[in-house]
Amino acid sequence: MSSYFFRSLPKLYNRKQHALAHCKPLYEDAVKSLMGFPKLEISEGSVLDYNGTRIMLMKELLRNIDITDKDLNKMNVIHVAGTKGKGSTCTFVESILQDHGVRTGFLTSPHVIENRERIHINGKPISAELFGNYFWEVCDRLGKFGNVQDVVPSYFWLLTLLGFYIFKHEKVDAVILEVGIGGAYDSTNVVNQPTVCGITSLALEHTYDLGKSMKMIAWHKAGILKRNAPAFVVPQTPECMSVIQRKAEEIGTVVKVVPSLTDYWNDDDLIDLKLGLPGEHQTTNASLALQLSHYWLSRHQNNTGNRQELTYFNLQGSNSHALPFHISKLAKKALSSERHLLGRAEKIKCGSVTFYLDGAHTAESIELAANWFREEAEKEAALLDVPCEKVLVFNVSGERDATSFLKLLQPFNFSGAIFTTNDMSLKKNLFLDETIRADNCSAEEESKKIHDNLNVWKSMCGGNPTTVENSHVFPSAADALCWLSSHLDEDNFNRIASLASSEQIQVSSFHGKHVQVFVTGSFRLVGAYLRLLDFEQHT
Repeated sequence: MSSYFFRSLPKLYNRKQHALAHCKPLYEDAVKSLMGFPKLEISEGSVLDYNGTRIMLMKELLRNIDITDKDLNKMNVIHVAGTKGKGSTCTFVESILQDHGVRTGFLTSPHVIENRERIHINGKPISAELFGNYFWEVCDRLGKFGNVQDVVPSYFWLLTLLGFYIFKHEKVDAVILEVGIGGAYDSTNVVNQPTVCGITSLALEHTYDLGKSMKMIAWHKAGILKRNAPAFVVPQTPECMSVIQRKAEEIGTVVKVVPSLTDYWNDDDLIDLKLGLPGEHQTTNASLALQLSHYWLSRHQNNTGNRQELTYFNLQGSNSHALPFHISKLAKKALSSERHLLGRAEKIKCGSVTFYLDGAHTAESIELAANWFREEAEKEAALLDVPCEKVLVFNVSGERDATSFLKLLQPFNFSGAIFTTNDMSLKKNLFLDETIRADNCSAEEESKKIHDNLNVWKSMCGGNPTTVENSHVFPSAADALCWLSSHLDEDNFNRIASLASSEQIQVSSFHGKHVQVFVTGSFRLVGAYLRLLDFEQHT
């Protein structure tokens, strides 16, 4: 098998370049090597078809780094697919299990600032030192075939391999595994016997790869279901639920829809719970996390030394709804403890500018993030003694429909809008982890795209001359921030101005006002602004 696969994969970069990097096994060199891998995950289907070949190749690559099916099954995996809420659900699960004494591993995506954010051990991103050391160990093992990039199809595949390798050697009790794209053909779908699976809210996404109907999206997500591993799902449309249930019947497992969070109870027979992640939509994610973690603990509590008595309910029978249960003090504490998801619902104040950042990139998540921004901006404005102006910063990646997103954002009364690439700066790159254009979009194509978005926005806001006048295109985040230069504190202004591509700095007209900036549409866009504004806080 290996000779067939490895002959069929193209050579993607220079062997000498890899050899030079390999002489110095540090995090920086690992990142440089990673940046050479193609970023596309499913679209390399021209090389690997969809008939199971992809999973077979992934299993073979795992065997070559000494990870067997038995090793994967011993990781006691909680596998989570979906469109929205995967990261939040997995974060809640991670928190609940940790508070019950479970040593957790968590594979997530995307990263916002650093690649190592994608692999957590016990609730924290793995250190740069360990990431670098483990990365080169994996490359050593895969290097038996020559150039690692000759045999590993994509960046996400290598990070998945690395995650499993780290989890094995760090001896975690549970692995929380977040699907990258889809589910059925995702490189995470190599685990034959997960403990339990979860599916979050679904929406049209990655339609080029997954299909243009909700039935096709649901089919891909349901591809993670496995025999003898129950699945819990948030409420779905009848169309999607029928696809998920049919898949469960085919493979011989059960699917349960989670109850409302208000149906659970604690020692006071009343749930008075403020979740540690903001947003009303998190209540559904929290309920899914409770079901996943409760089932996991009911199966593995003896393995982790936690003797708290847990019972589980009827997974058999025709009832498709999971039952609510008593929430322990530990679980309640875990759900209510403040959690930080980088690039989601972030607030940073710099002088007379407050940045609200959320990497929402589907129609539904854009709407939720915009409502969060409006609520938080109104709270802030009520405490200030100067008038406020709202400014949108926007970009999208890949084939996503920017026009439909802008239609959702237009009613929020922005006084201006900035359309920019996801590049932090065109002058120089201070961060090795800065993500290259994942959709292989050239600089010229990216420039055309943001100018098109500006024109669409101006046509939508034609009745508001002020908004039109204050809407601009900038080539990078640094250039865009310089437009707000008179409002930034001096230290930030000096640092950002040095990264602007033009010495002729444009200045906004919002003098004497507080500016509330909403950055959304892409995690890569949000990452660029976080690097510029507050990098030290996130390292």
